[in-house]
Amino acid sequence: MSEQNKAVVRRFMEALNEKNLSTLDEIFAPDYANHSPRLGVIGKEATPRDFEQTFKAFPDRHGIIEELMAEGDKVFLRQTTQTTHQQVIPGIPIEPTGKQISYTAWTVLRFEDGRIVERWAIHDLKEQVEAAARE
Repeated sequence: MSEQNKAVVRRFMEALNEKNLSTLDEIFAPDYANHSPRLGVIGKEATPRDFEQTFKAFPDRHGIIEELMAEGDKVFLRQTTQTTHQQVIPGIPIEPTGKQISYTAWTVLRFEDGRIVERWAIHDLKEQVEAAARE
């Protein structure tokens, strides 16, 4: 089961890199909850809208899996994302810098029946955007 869950996480990262949000409906369980460091807890319906806003703010966004571990019903993902700040994003009210940034995210994903039910993420996106604005 752990290897299958890791494959779903790889598919999730690929969908985000390709901006293919239709895949999310297959990956997320109906009662999916995203514990977002920027927005608080949002559900399955709000998550694609958040990713759309993220893609507008960071149009060249590309995430790289640095580490992927699975245990039981959870998968741990450490990723690095490289991007350029082009628009304001909810939760980070900083005017676009036009600068490239790189940020790290640590994410725990909980699975039920092969689908992601919960996502907890911690990242330094805000800090990296703030640093770019100070430069």
